[in-house]
Amino acid sequence: MSNVPPPPPPPFGGPPPPPNPPGYPPQPAYPPQPGYPPQPGYPPQPGYGQDSQAYRQPGGRVESSKGLRTGTVIAFWTMTAAAAFIAIAVISRRSLWNDGINGDSSVTLQDLEDADSLVGVAVLLSWLAQLFAVIMVCLWAGRVVRNAQARGVQGLSPGMAIGGWFIPIGWFWLGFQQLAKSAKGLNRAVPSLKLWQITFVLAQVGSIALYAIRTDFDSVDSADDITSQLDMQSVVAVVSAVLLLVATVFAMKATKEIDAAVSGV
Repeated sequence: MSNVPPPPPPPFGGPPPPPNPPGYPPQPAYPPQPGYPPQPGYPPQPGYGQDSQAYRQPGGRVESSKGLRTGTVIAFWTMTAAAAFIAIAVISRRSLWNDGINGDSSVTLQDLEDADSLVGVAVLLSWLAQLFAVIMVCLWAGRVVRNAQARGVQGLSPGMAIGGWFIPIGWFWLGFQQLAKSAKGLNRAVPSLKLWQITFVLAQVGSIALYAIRTDFDSVDSADDITSQLDMQSVVAVVSAVLLLVATVFAMKATKEIDAAVSGV
């Protein structure tokens, strides 16, 4: 066997090298390099005005708020029914008073006191209904804000979304503000939210005005004064009930829009 090494490879672009001299084994073939698996793809982020159930911030957990929303709507309808009950009781008391001063001998002072007591029961039921509504809207709003935080919205306060409804005067805007920021942070519009807030504020102002008009059959100097107070109460009670009805309708629409924008339900 010859000890002469094989000739060097030709320069770039030259003819191919001659075969190995006799007695030399062929050059070993190198195995191909192993391929690398393709990098995993990332789902596209939702665009403006779009929602994606699959897009969530790392570690964020979005919980369904549909049940709390249903409870909130039921609570608002309960509050509306209580407001209607107040209006009916006030109008009934005024009608009984008018019958008495117009000469109906069947109307007694006890009848008037019973009618007055019915108004008191209606007011008590209205307060309980409002407490129920506040509790439900707090639970729902807190869930919505936490879901918005889980999806990466900054500058939110679940504590304010819950406690803002218990702050005097602050309940007119603090809770609504947190809900609006939750939807805005996800580039979603909630057109019914502002209408819900406006009608809710007007209805609450009407309720406050109604409670401020007090009627005491023993302390008023003349029948005309009582008649004037009862007439005013009846008008304010009806207007307040109608405003609360409209606010409840907007609440149904707004809560549904917010849930669709933030929680995806």
